[in-house]
Amino acid sequence: MAITTPSDLAQTFNTLLEDADELFIATAWASPGEHINSVREWAKNGGRFKAIIGLSGTTTVPTTLRDLGKIGDLRTPGRALPHAQGFQGLFHPKFYVFKKGSNYRALVGSANFTNGGFVSNFEVCVEAAEPKKLKALFDELWEDSEALTSKKIDEYEVDWAQRPRTPQKPPLSKVKRSQHPGKAKLSALDWDGYVAALKAAEDYWWRQLGNHRVWGDELSYEACIDGVQEVLLQRNWEKLSAVEKEMILAHRPNGDLSFAFGLLGSMAAAGEFKAFFSRPDLADARKAMKTLLTDFHHHRDVTIDDVLAVLEALIQRKGIAIGAATRLMTIVRPDICISVNNANTVRLEQQSGVSRSRFKQKSTAARAYGELLEWRNGLAWFHAPEPNDALERAAWRKRSALIDAIVYDPALRDG
Repeated sequence: MAITTPSDLAQTFNTLLEDADELFIATAWASPGEHINSVREWAKNGGRFKAIIGLSGTTTVPTTLRDLGKIGDLRTPGRALPHAQGFQGLFHPKFYVFKKGSNYRALVGSANFTNGGFVSNFEVCVEAAEPKKLKALFDELWEDSEALTSKKIDEYEVDWAQRPRTPQKPPLSKVKRSQHPGKAKLSALDWDGYVAALKAAEDYWWRQLGNHRVWGDELSYEACIDGVQEVLLQRNWEKLSAVEKEMILAHRPNGDLSFAFGLLGSMAAAGEFKAFFSRPDLADARKAMKTLLTDFHHHRDVTIDDVLAVLEALIQRKGIAIGAATRLMTIVRPDICISVNNANTVRLEQQSGVSRSRFKQKSTAARAYGELLEWRNGLAWFHAPEPNDALERAAWRKRSALIDAIVYDPALRDG
């Protein structure tokens, strides 16, 4: 059976996973996303897996390696794979073998274990009913591969962080400002209209400006949210690497990595907030903040009062203003939170009527944010049911965060 849509691939993968005791993955690249979350939840219930993951091109996200390494066994191809005839250096297979007792099933095709492979790319995969030869091949490749130790991941992370990401960008003056996505009136849109606005935003920012995307594994809101969320929720904050801290803060104005993960607000000017993740005397405060954000992530049926309670708890700390607080909140709850940053408040005010000046003072910020969420609650598209299409489902699960893709406008930067 040929699988040609990400929706069918994700559904088939999850169905096979739920019925399996063991999983064997061979993939050229891996990145965070719902596919990783599915494996994590399955492993909590006793599932066991091994994965051979390629590192070529520094495309695999190192935080994903650490995340998967906590729940399974990971290896990466060495310089030579004796059992892979014709192997010249690029490990490029994509197959997934599911074992239940003595029975095997498999997915084979073009999809890497990435967000692109399972959400936004056009891929072709087939489901195999008796893939014992694939399992035998996996076993041979496993023997040829080397363990992905913490030290190796740390070394790889350095190269990954240094890989150029910032695209060549034409001057804003060369862009057709009349086509800015923020001109779409969000209050007039249904779900189909909101998706169309997001696609228009991707066309504007990527195809016209060469800057960033909405979906995809690189330079996208999706990659930013999934990547930083993985760090915030899955990593020990007392053992964060310098790269992981930079992903959270997006604080190096000239750094390509900061550019890639700063789509919901860079903390370049938030000196005390940056120090919060480094000072030894703030370990207890970091623990309390991580607990707050983790509980917020898992809290279902959240009310506006619940959101404001988290916001107020965050901005009570010296050095954390609404920009830093809503960045963290939006990353852990992209379904219900909206990032407030200097490059989006002008168009947010135009859309919602909430004065941007009120976000600048802690005494009025929380109430203004509550009004912003009340405006969002009144939008028809926000209450749409979860769609079946994989691309739309990814947008639906991040639908409040992605407002930024429409209202972000550095040409109207406030302050």
